[in-house]
Amino acid sequence: MPNGITASLLNLLKGLDPAEFNVTVAVDVEGIAKNPERYERFSQLPPAVRSIGRIGSTLLTPEETWVRAKLEKRRDLQSQDMWAVYRKTHAREFRRIFGAAQWDVQIDFEGYNRVWSSVLAPRAGSFSRHVVYLHNDMLEEWKLRFPALRALFGIYRTYHALVSVSETMRDVNRDSLSSKFGIDPHRFHYCHNMIVADGIRQKADQQLDNDLAEWMNTSSGPVFINIARLSPEKGSTEAACCIRFGASGVPRGSPTDLGWWPAGIVAQAAHPQAWSRKYRQSGWPERKSISCAEAGNVLCPFLEP
Repeated sequence: MPNGITASLLNLLKGLDPAEFNVTVAVDVEGIAKNPERYERFSQLPPAVRSIGRIGSTLLTPEETWVRAKLEKRRDLQSQDMWAVYRKTHAREFRRIFGAAQWDVQIDFEGYNRVWSSVLAPRAGSFSRHVVYLHNDMLEEWKLRFPALRALFGIYRTYHALVSVSETMRDVNRDSLSSKFGIDPHRFHYCHNMIVADGIRQKADQQLDNDLAEWMNTSSGPVFINIARLSPEKGSTEAACCIRFGASGVPRGSPTDLGWWPAGIVAQAAHPQAWSRKYRQSGWPERKSISCAEAGNVLCPFLEP
């Protein structure tokens, strides 16, 4: 999927030495084959990375169908016996996809997909270390954006390591998830996303669209753009502070956030002054620009409800 998690994975894979790491990526074949954008991202995998495709659906007995329906409806299972049935189902699905293959480490890099989180979770007969990545404040993601995430928290607690993408977010996820969902707090770790500097420089040299170039040229100083949702794990506040209070001798820039704002955050912005206009002829929703004390000029193409 063309999103930040995919970009993070591609950067990580490009930074691994193929002589030291033998990497295999598992994907849903149907989801990639029918979506040109997903296929384009898939084609960016480094040549040394192998891929295994999942085709078809999980085969279920009547009891397993009943247990899965309970999890989908209640977002949790009420007994260890039900969890045992659920884990057995996905251990069989793992064998259907991968056969008897074993890896030193099995990583659910997305952390949002219940099927893959279940398939890659620890199971009987596995000698691997099982790791799941938590790319955001997962409790807030559950409450504000993805109600189905609640079902994953019971799966997370079986993993050997839960890896956030910053030390701060590690602490947030540990404090919010460990006691509430019975996850060992010592299993929470962090690993910063890898940055591929050459790729950023190459993109910086590309020519802008005319209207964007005109907008950029209206600033008297350098313009810095942070493309992300305005949420804590994206570091918008830190980025704005660094730009506004940069090193002496460096012209103070104009920080701009380009991304998705939850309405609650917009309401809390300091001294908001909002205006909007249609963005080009592309059919986008209205463009929102919010001026606030913390971040200066904020440009948002979408406004979430």
